[in-house]
Amino acid sequence: MAFGSSTSKSREIEKPKCAACGIDMWLMRIEPRMDCDVATFECARCDAVETREIAPGQNRSLERSRSNA
Repeated sequence: MAFGSSTSKSREIEKPKCAACGIDMWLMRIEPRMDCDVATFECARCDAVETREIAPGQNRSLERSRSNA
């Protein structure tokens, strides 16, 4: 299954745009928590960091897509 396929669309992690320079940020890590997971994104251009709460298990579709690449 390719990343971005319609079957996993609802579980994908959307990459935010950097508020400082406007490019797509990279997902650097996912930390499991009790009620949700916390995704940390970093900007490759200006090193800005952003964290977002994501639904538990949302990262599993991302891991599967990486193994199929």
